[in-house]
Amino acid sequence: MDVAQTSFFFEHQSRRLLGVYLPVEQGAPEKVAVLCNGFAGEHVICRPHLTHAARQLAARGIPALRFDYTGYGDSEGDFVEATPERMAADIEGAIAEAMRRSGASKAVLIGVRMGATLAALVASRRDDVSELLLWEPLPDLWKYIFAELRQTVAMQTLLFRDVRVNRDTIVENVLAEQPSLVDGYNMNCIDDGYRLGKGFIEGVKQVNLLEAPPALCARTLVLHLRERPGKPGRPLVQLAEKLGAELETIVQQTLMWKHGRFYMTHSPLVVARSLDWLEGKPAAQDDSPAAEQGSQP
Repeated sequence: MDVAQTSFFFEHQSRRLLGVYLPVEQGAPEKVAVLCNGFAGEHVICRPHLTHAARQLAARGIPALRFDYTGYGDSEGDFVEATPERMAADIEGAIAEAMRRSGASKAVLIGVRMGATLAALVASRRDDVSELLLWEPLPDLWKYIFAELRQTVAMQTLLFRDVRVNRDTIVENVLAEQPSLVDGYNMNCIDDGYRLGKGFIEGVKQVNLLEAPPALCARTLVLHLRERPGKPGRPLVQLAEKLGAELETIVQQTLMWKHGRFYMTHSPLVVARSLDWLEGKPAAQDDSPAAEQGSQP
């Protein structure tokens, strides 16, 4: 598919953020899509999937902008400065840039994982977000981050053949702005080396969409992604209910935020259903999305 795209830097809060804009060939678009990527290593893995999605959107008449948060990819700043508040502000800046370039008056926000959670928060503060697509959003950011710190603990067994600092100690040291040094390695990191900052830990502890669900005006679809047939876990079912969102399940061989047995650069079923939903097409008949105990969260 031959869709023109322009890469550039745009100024936001005194930082230059990388943006990639894909226009439509003809006409004045009513809405523009902004794609909100995930956190840390998931940002890298999901990037080609969002690139493919942006091209498909533009081909179907919706211009699209994808971007790198502050401290991510080619944008200015350090990753340790990343906080939910700053990342949400970057989404706001990306919306403004997308509207400026496209001339659209409405935005479609598409987010994956943590990007989906932040997109929901941003949408709740605006009246110009017409549709919200949440691909496997994280209802409780702190629960997700604390679980991901298991990788940091496991990494110690490879480096030192022992666990020197546990998750609680790492969190305490990050909040105290002290390193968790083990043989010269600072273990205040996540996902194979992404360094955590005090502001980030404090910020994620404040984001729980189940305890404080954002009030949304936008038409909203939550897509649950899984590798095997089944139903979404209770947290996603509850989240969809609290947001007043539709909830559907997509099954594909490899989840877009993971390195699975099969290397995938796009998620065709996810994108196809998202595009159909934006055009008002109903989902294929499937089982009820009622929660399944022990299923993927």
